[in-house]
Amino acid sequence: MNPENTSQTNPQKKIDHLLKSASVEYKRSKQEIWDQLTEQIGPRDQEVQVVLIQRNWRRILLVAASVAFLLFMAGSSLMYTRTVHVDAGKTANVELPDGSIVQLNSASSIGYRPLGWYLKRSAFLSGEAFFEVTKGEKFEIRSSQGSTSVLGTSFNIYARKDDYQVFCESGKVSVRASEKELILSPGELARVDHVRGLIKDEETRMEITLAWRLNKFIYNTTSLHKVFQDIERQYNVKIKSGISELDNYHYTGIFERSIDAYSALEIVCHSFNFSLMAESDSTFVIIQNQP
Repeated sequence: MNPENTSQTNPQKKIDHLLKSASVEYKRSKQEIWDQLTEQIGPRDQEVQVVLIQRNWRRILLVAASVAFLLFMAGSSLMYTRTVHVDAGKTANVELPDGSIVQLNSASSIGYRPLGWYLKRSAFLSGEAFFEVTKGEKFEIRSSQGSTSVLGTSFNIYARKDDYQVFCESGKVSVRASEKELILSPGELARVDHVRGLIKDEETRMEITLAWRLNKFIYNTTSLHKVFQDIERQYNVKIKSGISELDNYHYTGIFERSIDAYSALEIVCHSFNFSLMAESDSTFVIIQNQP
């Protein structure tokens, strides 16, 4: 039998013959194949790493921005200042966050930080006020003229323009002004003298200093200029004085704050033989009578 005819007639032998003739010898080593795969896969891995790093940084920046915003809001809240102002002719009581009580006199204001109060008990005063301080950490009242600090006590502060006085009713009070410091005991008053700086006033009288809390005017050889200023604040009026050198006149007397402005001025003017005229319900003119 012819062999060629046999291979053609036997299908299996025909397939084996075709596979053998079609096979190609693979000459690359395993290392070469691995290196090629590394070159193809490596850059893609790097791209994936870059994308992951970018995503992580975005998350970090987002978290940092959120934390910064929260810190900013918290800081802003702690820095928020509440200011209470009392107009001329009025008084008001203010309760501070720790329960301390402030009684504000006419034309006075106090500012403090409600949320930051327990971090630092501190307030700013302009005008006059009486303080009853709850015991606790250091309590400080600042003004443009000086500062007063205590732990728990009651005291009065007068801080108007260049005048600064602190009266201690109970406890101990530390007063700082004019680069000096004084410790006050009950019944003592410190004031700023324009020549000597901060001094203790040995002739102070509690009833005079706290007269406004007693709803009275009490004066002892007090400058007439200050008397008129007190009346203007108490009644919210304007006094036009035709009298020169008011500081050279001193008034001594007592009268109730419950009377009207005209009556109060009439009492004072009578002591100096001054004439009083009402220009309106809120404006008064005072002139000096001719001898």
